[in-house]
Amino acid sequence: QTIYFFLIQDVVNDRMLNLSSKGYRQLVIYDECWSFLTTPTAAAMIDSQYRTARKYGNTIIAISQSISDFLSSTCSSGIVENTTVKFIMQLGGNASRLSELAFNTTEISAVQNLDRQEKVFNEIFVNIDTTHSCVWKFAPTKDELSQFSRDFQSIQTTEDIK
Repeated sequence: QTIYFFLIQDVVNDRMLNLSSKGYRQLVIYDECWSFLTTPTAAAMIDSQYRTARKYGNTIIAISQSISDFLSSTCSSGIVENTTVKFIMQLGGNASRLSELAFNTTEISAVQNLDRQEKVFNEIFVNIDTTHSCVWKFAPTKDELSQFSRDFQSIQTTEDIK
């Protein structure tokens, strides 16, 4: 496992350095990031990339379903301190650790009150550099629902959406 993560880090870092010297930017996305953060070698890799990506004009995005995935990891300080924009969706009552992200009581309340109606809209809390925050209401069109849905039923029922 250590060897695989070393290879991944080597490839990503090599691309960061080489592409930035040619004027290109790199976007690295870690989806289901919790699986990386539970492995010390992978967590260290992500920590290192978060600390150096901006210097080369690159962006790293880490996606997970729980704030605790980031805050409980050995690399939490590297991710939290080097993340300029945070997107938070409904937490299902798990807002107790938002203060560790330097959110104030108004922002925590806004996260706790996020709303969604399946296949109609979803509210997303956006925090930018701990100085600005707002709630976005994302309402997909019928075409977006049919193109980006992961379940067959959504594709079939888009006719019902006005």
